[in-house]
Amino acid sequence: MTEQIELIRKQQLRLAPLAITIWIIISAVGFWLIPQLLDSSMLVFASFFGGTSYLYGRDYWGGTFLRSVIAVILGVLLLAVMIGSAEYYFRNLGKPGSWTAFARIIAVEISLIVLTVIL
Repeated sequence: MTEQIELIRKQQLRLAPLAITIWIIISAVGFWLIPQLLDSSMLVFASFFGGTSYLYGRDYWGGTFLRSVIAVILGVLLLAVMIGSAEYYFRNLGKPGSWTAFARIIAVEISLIVLTVIL
């Protein structure tokens, strides 16, 4: 029984650098996505609520406020995902659930990248 436990620990130690690398990449892509999502939100705001002024005058300040609020929300959300995913990955390292969580977060980030490219 102890041999099996030692084998599992060795496998987990070999997977730890890969998990850390993937987590760092996911976090970096998340930070990179924030300005892209802010620009996309401003584009949508200007398209629907900008009227003919295209964000001049009063509409500009409404868009600036919206961008600031979205920046705070995205920052807090990214921080929560980074901390939560790090805790989850390292508690469940080597288990299929850990890799499933990686795949889900990567899928969300890829879909957000596609969304910002399309807009």
